[in-house]
Amino acid sequence: MRRGPERLAWTVLLASFAVCVSLAIVVPLGIRSFINDSTDPAQLILDVPQGTTFLRRPNSTDTLAVTQRTIDLPEGSDVIVDQSTQAALTMRDPETGSSLVTVQLSGITNLTIITARSPRFAVSPDPHRFRLFLTGGRVRLNVSGNHRAVAVSVQSPQGEATFSVGTYVVEVTNQDLQVTVREGLATVGAQGASVVIEPSQSARVPMGQMPQGGLSGERNLIARGSFAEPIDSDWIIDHGPQNEDEPKGNVTTAIAGGRRAAQFSRVGPGHAETRLTQVIDRDVTESISLKLHFAVQVNGQDVPVCGSLGSECPMMVRINYRDTSGTAREWIQGFYSLADTSGVNPRYCVTCAVRNPHQIVPLNTWFTYESDNLMDALSVNGTKPARILQITFYASGHSYRSSITDVELLVKD
Repeated sequence: MRRGPERLAWTVLLASFAVCVSLAIVVPLGIRSFINDSTDPAQLILDVPQGTTFLRRPNSTDTLAVTQRTIDLPEGSDVIVDQSTQAALTMRDPETGSSLVTVQLSGITNLTIITARSPRFAVSPDPHRFRLFLTGGRVRLNVSGNHRAVAVSVQSPQGEATFSVGTYVVEVTNQDLQVTVREGLATVGAQGASVVIEPSQSARVPMGQMPQGGLSGERNLIARGSFAEPIDSDWIIDHGPQNEDEPKGNVTTAIAGGRRAAQFSRVGPGHAETRLTQVIDRDVTESISLKLHFAVQVNGQDVPVCGSLGSECPMMVRINYRDTSGTAREWIQGFYSLADTSGVNPRYCVTCAVRNPHQIVPLNTWFTYESDNLMDALSVNGTKPARILQITFYASGHSYRSSITDVELLVKD
């Protein structure tokens, strides 16, 4: 006969109770951890509106030439562009399809996708995560906000930068890392130190040194150029000459190609012009640099190039300014997608004072435009631009559908 059956019974009972309590705690915590921490690879889209981008997938030595959209970009992929190429890497929300992060690549740029993941379950409180390693070159980041946060960071040989919702430029050379804030806040860290920079500021990290923050960057003269909110008093919508009994065009904020934008639309008949203007009225007499940047997408037009006089582009931009002599002047650039196979329609605006060649852009694809220094282009007969009066984006023709976003007019003194 066994001794102490009561002790054995109590031991078994207490052990069972302990196991039951442990399971009651561990199992829910494990389930909660699984739901909160589980992730799936994010949807990444690479658009190549100009030139050829080179893509190298992880664990492969083969380099693929990419000239059109591709959506199969796993983590660990290398993306390389040359001087004549333009590309955009977009991370999209798996639930809504809207853009979370857009990375515009230009010049000689080489980056690696380290992390691109989204929470697997909608109830998870974790953010989307997007992390890049920029070996060299220049990228422009647009980080969008929605119901879930987005944790975005860019590493380089010199340091690392993290970003909130906003727009940023990151440039890496053999000597340093430079981060410039257009909108939002960025934290730049290296060597155990960090700095926070605000709009119109930049930070620099020399190789092997701590970051230098609060440096003066380019100033953006445009307000609300990302169109994250409905068009308000910063922008004015008006219409060009047309018959009163014919339909007017419209400008609204909408999701176009996964990005928040100002969308111009009209269905004919007859000619019409739909304009979106912002009054700037800023002095640039002492400025050394003035650059225009924006993204444009053409979704439809019904006249080849820009019409018989070159004045009916699905998207045109005009800068009105005064030069140092007090003379009112303008600068114009047009964009189109429908080519003229007959070669009849001109590739510049015949009726405009400035005859810059119109630029063809791929249909249904975001194209990033970045001007050269306009202080040179706006100088006429020895007079320099003195005051920028306003900027106008307009669609012209019969039927058109086009969009713009990320509008910046950057001045440096």
